[in-house]
Amino acid sequence: RHDNISGITTYAAMVLFCAFLTVVTADSGTIAFGSLAATRLLFCFNVVAGENSGDQELETRNFFAIAEELRQKVHADISADELRWSLARFLDLPASAESVELSLPLLTVMRSGIWGIEPDSTRVRYCILLASHLEMVEGPHGGNPPPHSKTRRDLIVDVFKGACMVPGVELTREKWHMEGSKYPWHLAIKAN
Repeated sequence: RHDNISGITTYAAMVLFCAFLTVVTADSGTIAFGSLAATRLLFCFNVVAGENSGDQELETRNFFAIAEELRQKVHADISADELRWSLARFLDLPASAESVELSLPLLTVMRSGIWGIEPDSTRVRYCILLASHLEMVEGPHGGNPPPHSKTRRDLIVDVFKGACMVPGVELTREKWHMEGSKYPWHLAIKAN
């Protein structure tokens, strides 16, 4: 972090020096040239020093802080460290990626903080929600013993088609599918 502070100090010093030269020479082009040169120098310094741009780093920290606050509010079954690691992995996803693996608790945290979605031209098509489809086993005569969970499977969501698939399971006869494949947020909450 010391290197980044040195870069910012150098940038500020160059801009101030060019402002001083602008006043002395009475030429407004000097400040424009100096500002451009200082910006390029700061960019080069960040590349050489291996520092991320300050704005991007602040946005990422703010995103992590908001996600942690949401995690606590919704009681998502994910630790703070796992949330941070999963979000970093998600944010580092290349823009050309066609699919992404997400845990259901991570998606619950992310979804609880999204109010408006502005789609862009390049986006993930398939979301693989890990262990998000719960298979139930019902008793032989309508409730003796009561229904219980058998297994969890990964759920593949085709965002473009708005369709869900579970490998090895025919969803067309399942109640969950017939009722519109609602988001299974309740599977992502911690048990008290």
